[in-house]
Amino acid sequence: MKRLTALLLIVALLSVSLSAQAAEKFSAKTAREARTKALEAFDICAMTSEYNDSRQDRIVRWETSIKVYIEGKPTKQDRKTIDTMLLNLALRVPGLPNVTLTDDPGKSNVQIYFVREKQLKDYVPDYISGNWGYFTFNYRNDIIYQAKIGIATDKGDQTARNHLIQEEFIGALGLANDHDLYKDSILYQPWTTTQQPSEVDWLMLNMLYSPLVSPGMEKNEIHRVFNNAWSK
Repeated sequence: MKRLTALLLIVALLSVSLSAQAAEKFSAKTAREARTKALEAFDICAMTSEYNDSRQDRIVRWETSIKVYIEGKPTKQDRKTIDTMLLNLALRVPGLPNVTLTDDPGKSNVQIYFVREKQLKDYVPDYISGNWGYFTFNYRNDIIYQAKIGIATDKGDQTARNHLIQEEFIGALGLANDHDLYKDSILYQPWTTTQQPSEVDWLMLNMLYSPLVSPGMEKNEIHRVFNNAWSK
């Protein structure tokens, strides 16, 4: 979730230009190097939250099927972006519980609201003004059981919304923070309009939903488990 107002957008675009000089696209010469780099980003994205400091250095994730209900006024492209995203998640993150769309809000545990920015606070708990996209989730015993996502329909263009839909949904899966390491990541902190998750994003999602880890695992244990597995 990236806060964007007219003034902040100008600042964000300037910061992208400056930060791009330092940040690079994700790349690695070996699979081991790729996993090691992704684990560094994972420490930020999976074990901390952008706006909530109550959870530190442990993971939360879904353990049951995810049923998504869409409300408001999404465009045809918004829906196409969601459909493509869900297909890619199913293909590329095998450990993720089944994710499907539902027309029954009562059967859903994830709601995506396409409404005007000033309405987001009516639909998404704890919405922070200025964000064009925002998510929250609830969890118990480190297991996520409900999430809400808001996308502003009156801010940005379709390219911006394509990005925000994916960024906020991935956040609602448990990668709840942004990072400033790799500029091609959908979770890169400075504003971008990246249109699809990069390799580092897929690696982080597969770490989060790996059978080697479980909800509530802390940073040191996760590092030990993965490093042990990767050394074999």
